Amino acid sequence: MRSPRLFPAPVLAGALLAALAAMSPASAAELRVTAPPGYSATPMAPTGQQTARYAVRKPGDPEDGGCQVAYSPAPQNRGMSQEDLNARIRSPGWQSIERVRLEPIYAIRGLNTVELGHRTGLQIQADFKPLPSLPPRAQQLRSLFAIVESPQGRTLAVCVFEKAEADARQGEFLALLRGITAP
Repeated sequence: MRSPRLFPAPVLAGALLAALAAMSPASAAELRVTAPPGYSATPMAPTGQQTARYAVRKPGDPEDGGCQVAYSPAPQNRGMSQEDLNARIRSPGWQSIERVRLEPIYAIRGLNTVELGHRTGLQIQADFKPLPSLPPRAQQLRSLFAIVESPQGRTLAVCVFEKAEADARQGEFLALLRGITAP
């Protein structure tokens, strides 16, 4: 049985994966995750409109740590080229929208783009705000997000690390992003 004080971080990560994705049906087989060395990727049941989701963990990660990767179709992207979507992700206006989505729960520490082959992703580093609804433990955690859009859909990766380790694990997060194959 999971300790009540450790429960909110994974729930928040899952809820954010669901809330940040614009969606409609597709096949779970469309998302593949090659875990970085030392990690394992395990399929999970999708939530909300997600069609595929993986837990990506390293042995020894705390129960409320690790990563999730989810894919959701985005019908609004159909008709747009990958180049158009990449330009949108690079635009300050679109980045501001994503920032605003997270600000009720997170203090944004950094926001930048990352090139992943022919796709551009938005990478966000954030700390949980000290909210009464969150356990005190949340203040020891840092979240790393990446949002990648394609004409077919949106892929979202979220990792939760100990603050003291987050900067050192940035390379692992980038390796995770490079190991994602989405439509």
